[in-house]
Amino acid sequence: MRRGISIYAATMIAAILIGYTIFESKKYIEGALLLALLIVLNFLLYKYEMICAKRLLISFLFIIIGLLIYANSFISFERDNEFFYEGIDKYQGKITEITEIEEDVYKIKIKPKGYNYVLGYKYGHIEDKYQLIGCNCRVIGKVSMPSSSRNPMCFDYRLYLKSINVTRLQNIKSIEVLDDASNIYELKRKILIKRDEFIELYDDNPLVKGILFGDKTGLDDDIYQEFRINGIAHILAVSGLHIGILYGIFILIISGSRKKVYGILFIAILLTYGTMTMFSPSCTRAISIIIISLFAYYFNYRFDMMIALSFLVIIFTLMNPYILFNIGFKMSFIAVIGICFYSRIINKYLGSFIGTIISAQLAIIPIIIYEFNYETMTAIIANIVIMPIVSVLVPILIVHLTEFVLLGFDLDFIVKIVSMISDLLLDINEYLGKLEFLSRDIIGIGLSLIILYYILSFMLSSEFFIVIKSRKSYKLLLSLITVALISCALISSITKNEFLDDEVILIDVGQGDGIHIRTDKKNVLIDGGGHYKKNIGATVLKPYFLKNRVSKIDLAIPTHLHMDHFKGMSELYKVFSINKVMIYKMYEETETCIDDIEYIEAGNKISIDDNVYIETLWPILTDNIYFDLKDENTVNMVMKLNYYGKTILITGDLLSAGEKAMVDYYKGTDTLKCDVLKVCHHGSNSSSTDEFLDAVDPSIAIIQVGKNNYGHPSDVVIEKLFKRDIMVFRNDEDGAIGLDIKEDEIIVDKMIKKE
Repeated sequence: MRRGISIYAATMIAAILIGYTIFESKKYIEGALLLALLIVLNFLLYKYEMICAKRLLISFLFIIIGLLIYANSFISFERDNEFFYEGIDKYQGKITEITEIEEDVYKIKIKPKGYNYVLGYKYGHIEDKYQLIGCNCRVIGKVSMPSSSRNPMCFDYRLYLKSINVTRLQNIKSIEVLDDASNIYELKRKILIKRDEFIELYDDNPLVKGILFGDKTGLDDDIYQEFRINGIAHILAVSGLHIGILYGIFILIISGSRKKVYGILFIAILLTYGTMTMFSPSCTRAISIIIISLFAYYFNYRFDMMIALSFLVIIFTLMNPYILFNIGFKMSFIAVIGICFYSRIINKYLGSFIGTIISAQLAIIPIIIYEFNYETMTAIIANIVIMPIVSVLVPILIVHLTEFVLLGFDLDFIVKIVSMISDLLLDINEYLGKLEFLSRDIIGIGLSLIILYYILSFMLSSEFFIVIKSRKSYKLLLSLITVALISCALISSITKNEFLDDEVILIDVGQGDGIHIRTDKKNVLIDGGGHYKKNIGATVLKPYFLKNRVSKIDLAIPTHLHMDHFKGMSELYKVFSINKVMIYKMYEETETCIDDIEYIEAGNKISIDDNVYIETLWPILTDNIYFDLKDENTVNMVMKLNYYGKTILITGDLLSAGEKAMVDYYKGTDTLKCDVLKVCHHGSNSSSTDEFLDAVDPSIAIIQVGKNNYGHPSDVVIEKLFKRDIMVFRNDEDGAIGLDIKEDEIIVDKMIKKE
């Protein structure tokens, strides 16, 4: 097997992931079993003479290296806690990157000496921003720990930041320069200034910035979403396409010359371009492969894409093993691996152009389904139609950029040509985006199935499989498949979503309420959060439901129409299937974006499933009780969920006056008593009176609260709950909270588990 380095790279990746299982997930037994299977796998390859004794020993060495570098990186991030102690707001570090993400809003990367990076955000104009690059500075502003996954199976921001060596976030108030940068940073500054000057030529065409530099700031979110859904978002991330075109232009210019000075000059051009793109993972991978290809070209070595890719995987993971969790890295590398494996077969029937596109798509489709929960048939069509256009647009932009950097001419006629091509590309993208029947959402698929797909598909399309067939080593094949199946079973156990066993999940929607009720047949949403700047429905609720295997909501009920309860639900209604919406009858004259509404009132009993129903308890409209319709908190609906005899009181933003009126109305009955209380009004001191807490008498209290400036939850309320021996859980500290309802108890699952 001439690609021994590929085995070492795969072995090292497996060892790093085992390290993650042991150190991060704390799954010690499963991690040890996976490690044993990895060792067995290498012995099988040795036994059936697929690798020699020397390669077996090297593979074991890479297992040790993988575990050690992960352990070292894990300890490195843990050590940062000693430096970024709680409440720190001032430290010294070197600024390595600064990007203006919108007018007078800057994203800044800072490296304290001996520690990982801080990603800071600065609001307010910075004069000559690039002069800060390379400077040692005193940075002042609140430092915070990045959030890990707040809802089951959803995006882990902390893990993503680790993949780019970032340990903390900071809201920067001021930056004081202590030492000027060394001259080595002057060239980087000049390159970035030229980049910005070039972007100004296309100020009204943000697509150019995305295509040429992978910078999507300024690009309309809806347009980018269409690119993503159509499967062509990769043209907005500098990758093999861009660097390949640049390499093609270079080969054309040198006309077969092997003068090494040309190669050195081209590497300088590549590094300059990489600097302009901020060296994203996909760009870095593409540039690195071209440099390896140049080395092979000038020194008469045979270039092998898989060997080059394996070498780079080893180098990148040695630098930062967490890069394996970076979605850009995964998609970039797996797309190329797919081309290496699948195109050998597909090209025979469809030719190299279409074969390469299909091979890359087959490789990344499982990742897209797993990460983004959708699949689209437009991807292949879009790539076949749009790639030729991009293959014309990118060379024009590269030539214009090169001319502008060297000579400084604006060349308005090129700007106009680029604008026409860009408009054509956007029109095609928009048209393809309207072919909704070719795309669909996919509910969550287990990671073990995705891994099994890659193991089997790559193995069966590899040269390795050809060798097995030619030697008729069917016992080895059966053994390898058995090891793969056992490994995937272990991975399934490690990545099991315990919230799938929970009947009620109080979703972390930030500062707001969102409750998911699940039965064997139905899914109900009560409240849906909401934020004045964010689309909670599309960015939080939809991913949560899809990743937790919910394809539709049978019933949605807002307690009232305040933004942090209803806005997210109305946003979800536009992008997800909601069969029925019920709203309190006093909102009959209120306009909403929802077409078909059923109005309900106190006293209604809403059947969800066998032995599962909701009773609406409040507000009761009587002559003795006054409701101010202008204050929606007083028209807040209170509901009691009865789930096989266990009860949960859902209170929305009920205030103390409403609590008192409700206690008085139901006095002498057990109507308000419950097992679980969703604490009123995010735990504010305007609710949770002693009389109300005595009347409901729960054993568990859950506060739906996020980061806020209102002082929620109140310390007074927390103290009241503790004094009554009520177990308290809260979204801001625990993330999503699941209730596993048993016949004799309720088990509480927390998304964020403290040590």
